[in-house]
Amino acid sequence: MLEHCYKFSRHETVLDIIKKYPKDKAESIINFNSVQVNYGNELSYYISFINWKQKITDKFDCQGNMISYQDYYKKQYNITLKDENQPLLQTNRRNRQTWEYICLVPEICSLNTISKEMREDQKLRQEVAKHKNFSPFQKLQQIDKMVEKISIGFEKDTGIQIKNNEQFPSVKGKIFSTPKLTLKDSVTLNLDINNDIFEIDKPIVNPAHLKDWVLIYPQDLLEESKIFIQNLQKAAKQLGVKVDEPFQIEMQTNDSPQEWVKNLENDIQQNGIPLFVISLVKERNQLLYQSIKQLLIEKHGVINQNVIVQSLSKNPLSVCSNILLQINAKLGRPLWYCEKVKTMNKKTIFIGIDTFTQDGKTFVGFTSSLDPQQSQYNSQVEVQKSFEKDFVRNIDKLMMNALINFQENLYKVKFLPECIVVFRGCVGDSQRFMIQQLEVKVLKNLFEQSDQIKKMNGGKPYNPEFIFTFFLQNSRQIRKSILQPSTWNFN
Repeated sequence: MLEHCYKFSRHETVLDIIKKYPKDKAESIINFNSVQVNYGNELSYYISFINWKQKITDKFDCQGNMISYQDYYKKQYNITLKDENQPLLQTNRRNRQTWEYICLVPEICSLNTISKEMREDQKLRQEVAKHKNFSPFQKLQQIDKMVEKISIGFEKDTGIQIKNNEQFPSVKGKIFSTPKLTLKDSVTLNLDINNDIFEIDKPIVNPAHLKDWVLIYPQDLLEESKIFIQNLQKAAKQLGVKVDEPFQIEMQTNDSPQEWVKNLENDIQQNGIPLFVISLVKERNQLLYQSIKQLLIEKHGVINQNVIVQSLSKNPLSVCSNILLQINAKLGRPLWYCEKVKTMNKKTIFIGIDTFTQDGKTFVGFTSSLDPQQSQYNSQVEVQKSFEKDFVRNIDKLMMNALINFQENLYKVKFLPECIVVFRGCVGDSQRFMIQQLEVKVLKNLFEQSDQIKKMNGGKPYNPEFIFTFFLQNSRQIRKSILQPSTWNFN
């Protein structure tokens, strides 16, 4: 099976960037980003950090023999490394069920990410778009050309002819009608089927009062911060949101991410936990972004909104409206109600399940709706052993919590959902039978046999309509017609 994909790589090496910028600036560009090695199979790696203490003259264990990085690349790839003072890049790579930690040499690595200067270069963006923006029909044409090139050489070498299989499996599809959104005071908004993006300029269903919040920014963005606050308050009026003046933390222009975290921590210790924090920054800085998120979300459970000042240069009121909508939603307040499917039971709970495996552990995400309008959601996380990656071990416990949360969230009449819809992601074709046995059957038994659920249902047996939907991994759905709609979706 062939697939058409693309990857960007810069001409300048990671060593060029390290030499060009101070340490903290180089770290912000390189750390937590992807690089491509310029030798062998040209694989890509995700960089954890720059190890300034290690050099290419240091030795490592290579199949039982100690050898320097300099000698290894000369012997293995006939590459002569020139700069003996360059640091090493620390990364990790999955090896079956374990992770191995390896070091890369900046001199023979290139960043895969696009710089700020590149993003601002309109001609470059247009040129890049030619190589990355393909409709499914154009993508199939690219694959056909690739198969044709491969088949010519393969037939010449082996005498065997390769042909592209044009008999793809087909399924019946349905184009859904565009739903209506209901805002405050039953005001409806009709969406345009030809646009993926829509703007809200009327009061939302449950607007928040944004008080006791913090704005942190560097000293050279003082004027921009004042304008940003004014635009937030202007945009808030049409949404029905009230925005109080923030507590402001002004950082020095060249302060490190550690200094930002230290100042935020001091503010929390002195003034208590804020409702949310907005960080206004000059440019993308992954290290700063990760550090702030780790402090606020992981340690204190505080919502954070990161804003790059350049994003406010065009249509600032529109951008501020979107920022307010995001904050309002993060605070758990619904923005609108979506029109329901007419044939769907009004007392329905929707559940999404997804998994991923990392560092020898499998993480399960379990999200469930809390109200009949599906405007509020609750998330649960479960950690399993890596060998349990094919199924959710405690799915009955997670479902029980979802039903309890659903019932407790109802204000007046308490009831259990009459219909349960589950969307199960990260499923391979070979996993379906196991999931049917270890998840679907377990949930059915829970509904039928749980005394607690029976009690919650007024002493009556609980027999909900149960819909369990698989989302298969790595599947591609392409519309047969060569008439291309305005938007193409790959699922």
